[in-house]
Amino acid sequence: MRKIGHPLHPEYAIGALTEEEAPILHPDESRSIDQSWLENQISELRLENRKRRKKYLSGQPQIPLTDRTVILVDDGIATGFTLLSAIDAIRKHAPKAIVVAVPISPKETAVKIQSKVDQLIAIEIPEYFAGAIGAYYQDFSQVSDKEVIQMLKKFKKAF
Repeated sequence: MRKIGHPLHPEYAIGALTEEEAPILHPDESRSIDQSWLENQISELRLENRKRRKKYLSGQPQIPLTDRTVILVDDGIATGFTLLSAIDAIRKHAPKAIVVAVPISPKETAVKIQSKVDQLIAIEIPEYFAGAIGAYYQDFSQVSDKEVIQMLKKFKKAF
């Protein structure tokens, strides 16, 4: 799952995509940028998705999602494009339920996400949204690939 960031403001999502699915794009934002840049970005992000899946799963099969409750956790929702793309991809595996858990979401995005999942848990849904998830954190450092791999190995037996 990768966010397609705006060329001038990479943290602002204009869309998102999975490895296989067609990208979900913001209709206004995606039309206002150079289409060749967008096509190139989509190709690069698909390749990055494949590399990370291979690195993270180390050749292991994906955890089956059918008839399971899937809990999607994110550092926050801004536009919702990345999360909507993930929800669409997960739905194809016939889960029992999809629950989204986030610390922060703008109200209009929370309403949009809530209509697509069984449950949305958001700690804060402010009337005024600061415009960037990082504004709600003291430390908004990225999680490294090494940390992701360690967590996946640690909790692998739980699945």
